[in-house]
Amino acid sequence: MEQTLPQFFSWKGELGRLRYFRQGLLRALLMIPLLVVYAGLSLLAGNDLSFALFESPFVTVLGLVLFIPIDLRRMNDAGIKYWWLVVFQGLWLLPVSPASEVMTAYDKFHALIVVLPMIVWSLILLFKPGREYREFVRAKAG
Repeated sequence: MEQTLPQFFSWKGELGRLRYFRQGLLRALLMIPLLVVYAGLSLLAGNDLSFALFESPFVTVLGLVLFIPIDLRRMNDAGIKYWWLVVFQGLWLLPVSPASEVMTAYDKFHALIVVLPMIVWSLILLFKPGREYREFVRAKAG
């Protein structure tokens, strides 16, 4: 008997632009209560809130687990090579790297190094035409 991942975590198939946007919003909304609970538990444990939300391995892994499946499916639809995922999603790992001790979440360059490229990556995935649009243009031209 073959076991399959639930559709929520599946990385096989394609995901159009509108469905990618909806899935991204759904996952971001799902992440909010998880982060609130995690921040509350971190405060109870006596940890700094900036570490709990910005430099925590839990937040990094949560973001990767939630967003990589939809990124892979969208990349498959848009015809983007998978190695780009390593480049952009690897930026999620910067805040928890050993070098993060010199870079805090409040640093000016944090947005340039981590947040800005992630926003650009999401916009590329959101606005790059997918397979359906390419087939429509081919059919119209031919």
